[in-house]
Amino acid sequence: MVEPRVKVPSPTHPTAQPEAPVENEDLDADEEVEEGEEDGRDPKLYVDVNVANFGLQRIVVYEGDTVDSLVADFVKRCPIDEFMVEKLKTLL
Repeated sequence: MVEPRVKVPSPTHPTAQPEAPVENEDLDADEEVEEGEEDGRDPKLYVDVNVANFGLQRIVVYEGDTVDSLVADFVKRCPIDEFMVEKLKTLL
């Protein structure tokens, strides 16, 4: 079952402190580091998705991302059935 949790990054203000990453044993430390480095862009939204057999997985949304591209990338990491793909699209 897919259960997303949405986390909005803190505002980019010179005095703002970045939010601490979601602490969960299911997320790799390497995965968390790579998220903020994609093309040097700042994440606009984090969506944590709890998937049976895969645990908690994070979708990082950047400006210009589309629902279809986000879901396609997610399905490469965590194969889910068509019903759950459609549900994830709706929730994103």
